[in-house]
Amino acid sequence: MSTAYRTDVSATATHRHTPDRGLASQPHQLERIHLEVTNVCNFKCEFCPDAIMERKRGHMAFDLLEKALDEIAQHKLAKIVAFHLMGEPLIYPHIFEAIAAACDRHLNLHLTTNGSTFHIRPEHIPQLVASGIPKVTISLQTPDPETFIIRGAPPKLAPEQYFDGITQYVQANLADDRSNTRVHLKFLDTTPHPFLVPHKTMHVVEGDRTILSAVAAFVSSSSLEQPKLTHTGRFTDALTMLSQQTYDLVLLDLHLPDGEGIGLITQLKQQAPDTPIV
Repeated sequence: MSTAYRTDVSATATHRHTPDRGLASQPHQLERIHLEVTNVCNFKCEFCPDAIMERKRGHMAFDLLEKALDEIAQHKLAKIVAFHLMGEPLIYPHIFEAIAAACDRHLNLHLTTNGSTFHIRPEHIPQLVASGIPKVTISLQTPDPETFIIRGAPPKLAPEQYFDGITQYVQANLADDRSNTRVHLKFLDTTPHPFLVPHKTMHVVEGDRTILSAVAAFVSSSSLEQPKLTHTGRFTDALTMLSQQTYDLVLLDLHLPDGEGIGLITQLKQQAPDTPIV
C-alpha cells in the first residue's frame, strides 16, 4: 500500500468539505504536495531509483485519497497538488475518478506520466483530454529509438508506438477547444544545470572537497571562459565571503560543521538575495 500521504481526518469518504470562505484571500501554506496514488510503474528507467525502492508496491485506497484532497482543499494547504512520486499515475485503477475529485475541489492538479498508456490504452487519450486537469507533464526523456532502450519499457511497447501515442495525445489536446490543459514535454538532460553558463563565478559551500573537485573538473573541460571557484567548509565563512564579494551561484551542502538544514538557505538569501543557490 502506498503511504506517501497519511491523514487522521475524521470525515468519511463521501463527505465533501466546503472550503472556508475566509481562506480565499489567504496564501497557500505550501508550494506543492505530492500524493503518490501508486508506487507501481511499468517502466524501469536506468536513471530512476525505482529499482532500489524497498517499499511494498501498491495503490492508494481511493477513500484515503478523497480524505487527503478534502483536507488540502479545506485548509488551503498547497498551491499545487501532484499525482506523482515513484509510480506511473495512469496505471492507478481510479486515476480518472481521482482527477475528477481534485478538479471538483478546485485544486491545481498536476500529473506527471511516462505517456506509455496513450498507446497501451488509447482510451486514456480522450479521457485525459476531457478531464479538465490543469497540467500534464509527459516524461518523454529519450526522444529517439536509440536512447529509448534505457527506459526499460514493457517488451510489447516499441519506441515508435510510444512516441506515436504521445503525439496523438498532444494533438488531441490541442484540437479540443474545450481543453485548458497545459502539456509539458520533459527530456532527459545530463548537463548539470548550474553549469550551463560555466563562465560565471561560482561559490562552493561544502564540508567535503569532493564536490569542489567534481565542479572544477567539469568546468576545466569546458571550452568556454573558465569560472572562478572558491570554497569554504564552514557556513559562517560563506556568509562573510558573500558580504565581501558578489557571486553568480552558490552550491550549498545542507550538512556543514557549523550548521545544517533548510535554514541555511534562508540565511544565505538574507545575505545575498539575488544569488541563486543550488
